[in-house]
Formats: sequence, C-alpha cells, structure tokens
Amino acid sequence: MAENLGISRRTIQEIIHNDLGLKKISARWVPKVQMAWDKTTRRLWAENFLYNYEADWSKFKQRLVTSDETWLLYEEPETKQTAADWKAPGEQPQVIPKLRKTHRKVMGVFFWDAQGIILIDCVPPGISVTGQYYADLVRKLERALATKCPHMRRSGAILFHDNARAHISALVDKALRAHHIKLTGHPTYSPD
Repeated sequence: MAENLGISRRTIQEIIHNDLGLKKISARWVPKVQMAWDKTTRRLWAENFLYNYEADWSKFKQRLVTSDETWLLYEEPETKQTAADWKAPGEQPQVIPKLRKTHRKVMGVFFWDAQGIILIDCVPPGISVTGQYYADLVRKLERALATKCPHMRRSGAILFHDNARAHISALVDKALRAHHIKLTGHPTYSPD
C-alpha cells in the first residue's frame, strides 16, 4: 500500500490504527468445529456424570479409573562408572571419547484412580497400541485392580478413556465386558 500510494509505511500504520481504529487480531484456533450432534452428545455425557455425582459422588469416584497415553523421553548416557575397568599398577586407563546423550522415547500407557496410579505399561519400541494390545492391557488392568483396588471387585470399575481407535475396537469392548469393567463415555473431539 505504501508503494502504491507513495507514502511511508509508518503513515499507513498510523492511518490504519489511529484514524480507522483497526487492529490485527489472529484467528482463534480450535481442534474442530463442533456440530449440533457433537454438542448434544457432550451435553448428554455431562448430564450422565452429573447424575452419578448427585446420586453418590463418593461411590462413583471410588469406581472411576482413567486412562491415557503419553510419550516418555529418557536418556541412556554412558557414565564413568559403567566404563570403569580393573587395571594393574602402571597401566593406563582406556580412553573413551565422551558421547552425546542419546534421547530415546517410549509410549507409556497409564491407568489411575482417585487414590493414585494403578497400572503403568511401557509399550515396547516398534509396537503400536492396537485393539489387541489395548485388550491385553485391559486384562492386566483387571489383575492390577484385584490387588490394588479390591473394593472395585464388588462394585465394578468404570473406565474413562478417550475414543482412540484402539480403545473403541470390538476386542477391547469384549475384554471390558469379560472383566466386568463398565465404560463411561468420552464424546468425540472432547477436550475433557
């Protein structure tokens, strides 16, 4: 604009901001625009939680188990202790160049309740969390609940996890039913 009008950029900025009162504002980013059906589903799940809360929050809270995955970064640097070697008097120590720390990552799957962590599973490198893998985790979860949360054997656990493909597969649904673990909803595109 400054070149086309033959005036300075500073003058253009003053006209836009001071005279016209315009401001440059970035658009607000959201993961997905919610459709009417999505909003209705979210409202129904929220009402279900409120119903359980009002019925008896302490019992509901004791049955609720949450699950999530995250990447865990770790390092395996060689230390002076691991490179140590026995030498006779007068022998020179081995010379090893200092290496950079190696960053590795592994997928961690966590299950927890109001009391704390129930189960941590580190997915082996090169393995994906599929329906079969997650169904096997449900079996591990059931064993962990039996030892760490015996009160859930009587009342039954309620699992709250997101709706990733592996979590909603038929294999996982079958494993949940086999181990008497109920599933509470997690609406699509829910930030909760």
